[in-house]
Amino acid sequence: MSVWATARLCVPHDGATVCEGVADLAFLPDGALLIAGNSPKGMPSDGGGSLWKFAGPGMSPSLLKRFDGLKPEGVALSPDHSSAIVVFDTDGRQPVWIRWPLSP
Repeated sequence: MSVWATARLCVPHDGATVCEGVADLAFLPDGALLIAGNSPKGMPSDGGGSLWKFAGPGMSPSLLKRFDGLKPEGVALSPDHSSAIVVFDTDGRQPVWIRWPLSP
């Protein structure tokens, strides 16, 4: 194995910038990555989490969606690749997931 790329996943929160960790990854058909990110355990809270698109080395990740109060923990492509399924850690409450449409 080797490092393919590095990127910072930083978001504004409570007047500061907080960087998220990677919770899950899914490759898109064009080779880009979808990244589910949230604050790593023991680090400052980011108030939820985010869904990112990362085109690859030398590029900056694009923030697709902030999820205030929700921590995305998993991401997968739908069978037809038209959307992503994002699942959230709800700290023991009823599970939550969404289908996030992907641009063609």
